[in-house]
Amino acid sequence: MLTVSDDPKRILMISPFKHSQRGNSITSLRLQTGLEKRGFVIDLVSLEDRDALIKVQTKLAENSYALIHAFHARHWGILLQKLPPLRELPIILTTTGTDL
Repeated sequence: MLTVSDDPKRILMISPFKHSQRGNSITSLRLQTGLEKRGFVIDLVSLEDRDALIKVQTKLAENSYALIHAFHARHWGILLQKLPPLRELPIILTTTGTDL
């Protein structure tokens, strides 16, 4: 069972891309940088990593988060099917041009 963090500034950010120059990677990195400048603690996981599922599971086991900020509806839906406990946390889903 996942617990919501007492720290409202701790966020798990999940993006389909981080390493390649794409819209989701640019947007997620921009948001991560901006939020960190305002005192938020952001853990960013990229679903393009081979071990992304393990990384998400490890982050959730080692930390508690106030919310998850996910990018791209289809990629998020696939991850949610693989890790149903993610539904226990508040979620912000950002959709962009590629998933409309």
